[in-house]
Amino acid sequence: MFAIKAIYDGNCFKLAQPVPVVEEYEVIIAFTEPIKKTQTDILLIAAIVISNNGALASN
Repeated sequence: MFAIKAIYDGNCFKLAQPVPVVEEYEVIIAFTEPIKKTQTDILLIAAIVISNNGALASN
């Protein structure tokens, strides 16, 4: 079993971590608690850094 943090923005899920599997999996989605906007911004920045292999994205 794997747990991955994500943010649900009311439309879709934005993963804050890479998915450690490649095959199909049955998943359980748990809405743990609402988050403040500043927390969302921090988690999205972390997701961008992770997706860029630790490098901050430049404009």
